[in-house]
Amino acid sequence: MTGCLCPLVSGEVSARVVLHLELAEGVGQLSDDCQLHFSGLCYCKPENSLGMKMNSTTKFAGRCLCGEVTVSVEGEHDPQPGACHCRMCQRWTGGVFLAFTAAADAVTVEGPVRHFQSTPFAERAFCSTCGTHLWMRNTDDQAAEYDLMAGLFDAACDWPLRSEIYTDKAMASIRLEGDHTRKTEAEYEGSNPHVN
Repeated sequence: MTGCLCPLVSGEVSARVVLHLELAEGVGQLSDDCQLHFSGLCYCKPENSLGMKMNSTTKFAGRCLCGEVTVSVEGEHDPQPGACHCRMCQRWTGGVFLAFTAAADAVTVEGPVRHFQSTPFAERAFCSTCGTHLWMRNTDDQAAEYDLMAGLFDAACDWPLRSEIYTDKAMASIRLEGDHTRKTEAEYEGSNPHVN
Protein backbone atom coordinates (compact mmCIF):
# COMPACT_ATOMS: atom_id res chain seq x y z
CA MET A 1 0.00 0.00 0.00
CA THR A 2 1.41 3.41 -0.85
CA GLY A 3 0.96 6.52 1.21
CA CYS A 4 1.80 5.10 4.65
CA LEU A 5 3.62 7.72 6.70
CA CYS A 6 5.58 5.17 8.71
CA PRO A 7 9.32 5.86 8.20
CA LEU A 8 10.13 2.15 8.46
CA VAL A 9 7.88 1.52 5.46
CA SER A 10 8.57 4.63 3.39
CA GLY A 11 12.28 4.82 4.24
CA GLU A 12 12.01 8.45 5.28
CA VAL A 13 10.39 10.54 7.96
CA SER A 14 7.36 12.43 6.75
CA ALA A 15 7.14 16.18 7.22
CA ARG A 16 4.07 15.46 9.33
CA VAL A 17 6.20 14.22 12.21
CA VAL A 18 8.70 17.02 12.55
CA LEU A 19 8.86 19.30 15.57
CA HIS A 20 7.08 22.68 15.40
CA LEU A 21 5.52 22.33 11.95
CA GLU A 22 1.97 23.27 11.13
CA LEU A 23 -0.69 20.57 11.26
CA ALA A 24 -0.82 18.68 8.02
CA GLU A 25 -4.14 18.35 6.28
CA GLY A 26 -5.66 14.97 5.71
CA VAL A 27 -4.86 11.59 7.13
CA GLY A 28 -2.29 9.07 5.95
CA GLN A 29 -2.88 5.41 5.43
CA LEU A 30 -1.90 2.52 7.64
CA SER A 31 -0.08 -0.16 5.68
CA ASP A 32 0.20 -3.81 6.72
CA ASP A 33 3.96 -3.36 7.16
CA CYS A 34 3.38 -0.42 9.49
CA GLN A 35 1.01 -2.54 11.58
CA LEU A 36 3.72 -5.18 11.87
CA HIS A 37 6.40 -2.69 12.92
CA PHE A 38 4.31 -0.88 15.48
CA SER A 39 1.71 -3.50 16.54
CA GLY A 40 -1.08 -1.33 15.21
CA LEU A 41 0.52 2.04 15.99
CA CYS A 42 1.11 4.30 13.04
CA TYR A 43 2.29 7.82 12.35
CA CYS A 44 -1.01 8.58 10.66
CA LYS A 45 -2.84 9.97 13.71
CA PRO A 46 -3.47 13.72 14.19
CA GLU A 47 -0.52 15.70 15.54
CA ASN A 48 -0.10 17.31 18.95
CA SER A 49 1.93 20.44 19.67
CA LEU A 50 5.28 18.65 19.57
CA GLY A 51 4.90 16.00 16.91
CA MET A 52 2.71 12.97 16.55
CA LYS A 53 -0.02 11.83 18.86
CA MET A 54 -0.38 8.11 19.31
CA ASN A 55 -3.50 6.46 20.67
CA SER A 56 -2.44 3.07 21.84
CA THR A 57 -3.63 0.34 24.09
CA THR A 58 -0.11 -1.09 24.05
CA LYS A 59 1.57 -0.45 27.37
CA PHE A 60 5.34 -0.27 27.72
CA ALA A 61 7.53 0.56 30.67
CA GLY A 62 11.02 1.75 31.44
CA ARG A 63 13.08 1.97 34.55
CA CYS A 64 15.98 3.78 36.15
CA LEU A 65 19.42 2.25 36.63
CA CYS A 66 18.72 0.85 40.11
CA GLY A 67 15.18 -0.26 39.21
CA GLU A 68 13.43 1.61 42.02
CA VAL A 69 11.63 3.97 39.62
CA THR A 70 9.43 2.63 36.84
CA VAL A 71 7.74 4.78 34.23
CA SER A 72 4.85 3.25 32.29
CA VAL A 73 3.29 4.71 29.14
CA GLU A 74 -0.16 3.70 27.96
CA GLY A 75 -1.79 6.15 25.56
CA GLU A 76 -0.71 9.13 23.49
CA HIS A 77 3.02 9.32 22.84
CA ASP A 78 5.42 10.22 20.04
CA PRO A 79 7.64 7.27 19.11
CA GLN A 80 10.31 9.52 17.65
CA PRO A 81 12.71 11.13 20.12
CA GLY A 82 13.97 14.66 19.74
CA ALA A 83 17.50 15.76 20.65
CA CYS A 84 18.57 18.99 22.35
CA HIS A 85 22.14 20.31 22.45
CA CYS A 86 21.54 23.44 24.57
CA ARG A 87 24.09 24.07 27.30
CA MET A 88 21.60 23.27 30.08
CA CYS A 89 20.78 19.88 28.55
CA GLN A 90 24.48 19.18 28.04
CA ARG A 91 25.12 19.82 31.73
CA TRP A 92 22.17 17.67 32.77
CA THR A 93 22.90 14.68 30.54
CA GLY A 94 26.64 14.94 30.05
CA GLY A 95 26.14 15.21 26.31
CA VAL A 96 22.78 15.37 24.55
CA PHE A 97 19.20 15.32 25.84
CA LEU A 98 17.24 12.64 23.95
CA ALA A 99 13.56 12.33 24.81
CA PHE A 100 10.12 11.53 23.41
CA THR A 101 6.83 13.14 24.39
CA ALA A 102 3.94 11.41 26.12
CA ALA A 103 0.61 12.86 27.27
CA ALA A 104 0.36 13.44 31.02
CA ASP A 105 -2.58 11.06 31.36
CA ALA A 106 -0.63 8.31 29.56
CA VAL A 107 2.24 8.30 32.08
CA THR A 108 2.37 6.42 35.40
CA VAL A 109 5.38 6.80 37.68
CA GLU A 110 6.22 4.59 40.65
CA GLY A 111 9.19 4.98 42.97
CA PRO A 112 11.31 7.69 44.61
CA VAL A 113 11.43 10.68 42.27
CA ARG A 114 13.04 14.07 42.97
CA HIS A 115 12.30 17.23 40.96
CA PHE A 116 14.55 20.16 40.13
CA GLN A 117 13.08 23.45 38.83
CA SER A 118 15.66 24.08 36.07
CA THR A 119 13.96 27.13 34.54
CA PRO A 120 11.01 29.34 35.51
CA PHE A 121 8.78 27.17 33.29
CA ALA A 122 10.21 23.61 33.49
CA GLU A 123 11.39 20.93 35.88
CA ARG A 124 13.68 17.96 35.48
CA ALA A 125 13.12 14.74 37.39
CA PHE A 126 15.49 12.02 38.52
CA CYS A 127 15.55 8.89 40.69
CA SER A 128 16.40 9.94 44.23
CA THR A 129 18.31 6.69 44.79
CA CYS A 130 20.57 6.30 41.72
CA GLY A 131 20.21 9.72 40.05
CA THR A 132 18.98 8.42 36.68
CA HIS A 133 17.42 11.24 34.65
CA LEU A 134 13.74 10.53 34.01
CA TRP A 135 12.07 13.50 32.29
CA MET A 136 11.74 17.20 31.68
CA ARG A 137 8.30 18.78 31.92
CA ASN A 138 6.73 22.24 31.80
CA THR A 139 5.45 23.28 35.20
CA ASP A 140 2.97 25.95 34.12
CA ASP A 141 0.31 23.37 33.19
CA GLN A 142 -0.54 20.18 35.12
CA ALA A 143 -1.68 18.59 31.85
CA ALA A 144 1.70 19.31 30.20
CA GLU A 145 3.29 16.46 28.27
CA TYR A 146 6.30 14.60 29.62
CA ASP A 147 9.59 14.68 27.73
CA LEU A 148 10.67 11.18 28.78
CA MET A 149 14.29 10.03 28.51
CA ALA A 150 14.24 7.50 25.67
CA GLY A 151 17.04 5.38 27.17
CA LEU A 152 14.78 4.26 30.02
CA PHE A 153 12.63 2.22 27.64
CA ASP A 154 13.64 -0.93 25.76
CA ALA A 155 10.74 -0.19 23.38
CA ALA A 156 12.49 3.02 22.23
CA CYS A 157 15.68 1.32 20.99
CA ASP A 158 14.53 1.20 17.35
CA TRP A 159 12.69 4.54 17.18
CA PRO A 160 14.04 7.00 14.58
CA LEU A 161 15.16 10.49 15.55
CA ARG A 162 12.46 13.14 14.91
CA SER A 163 14.37 16.38 15.33
CA GLU A 164 17.43 18.10 16.72
CA ILE A 165 17.67 21.59 18.22
CA TYR A 166 20.57 23.84 19.23
CA THR A 167 22.63 22.09 16.57
CA ASP A 168 25.15 24.93 16.54
CA LYS A 169 25.84 24.22 20.23
CA ALA A 170 26.42 20.46 19.83
CA MET A 171 29.61 19.10 21.36
CA ALA A 172 32.18 18.13 18.72
CA SER A 173 32.07 14.55 19.98
CA ILE A 174 28.30 14.31 19.50
CA ARG A 175 27.17 14.82 15.90
CA LEU A 176 23.93 13.06 15.02
CA GLU A 177 23.54 11.68 11.51
CA GLY A 178 20.34 11.21 9.58
CA ASP A 179 17.65 13.10 7.74
CA HIS A 180 15.69 14.95 10.42
CA THR A 181 14.79 18.54 11.26
CA ARG A 182 17.67 20.60 12.66
CA LYS A 183 17.49 24.06 14.23
CA THR A 184 20.26 26.31 15.50
CA GLU A 185 19.94 28.26 18.75
CA ALA A 186 18.74 31.37 16.88
CA GLU A 187 16.21 29.43 14.80
CA TYR A 188 14.75 27.54 17.77
CA GLU A 189 14.57 30.52 20.13
CA GLY A 190 13.18 32.67 17.32
CA SER A 191 10.14 30.41 17.12
CA ASN A 192 9.97 29.81 20.91
CA PRO A 193 10.41 33.20 22.62
CA HIS A 194 9.42 31.84 26.06
CA VAL A 195 12.79 30.03 26.22
CA ASN A 196 14.82 33.28 26.34
